[in-house]
Amino acid sequence: MSWPGGTQTHTSGANCSVTVTAPSGNISLVGGTTGVDSWQVTSHTGWVSATGIAQTPNCSNILALASVSNNRPTCSDSSVVGASGPSSDDFVVTLN
Repeated sequence: MSWPGGTQTHTSGANCSVTVTAPSGNISLVGGTTGVDSWQVTSHTGWVSATGIAQTPNCSNILALASVSNNRPTCSDSSVVGASGPSSDDFVVTLN
């Protein structure tokens, strides 16, 4: 299984938005490893600051252990065998 990657922009009223980039690639890759991406706030408008923290993922494989390293969610087993659907993760953004 893989994280889908891509960017997401969320708006709140006129001239207030935040854009985040989601991790991509195999879900068993550990954050901080060379060439591995992670959740990131890439831009914000209308706020002084924007920070984000990746939450512990919901790993659909019953044998997988969930963890987060450097805002990269990881499931220790990325096999679809024994999986009950796609794994998921949340990225909580705080705006000031």
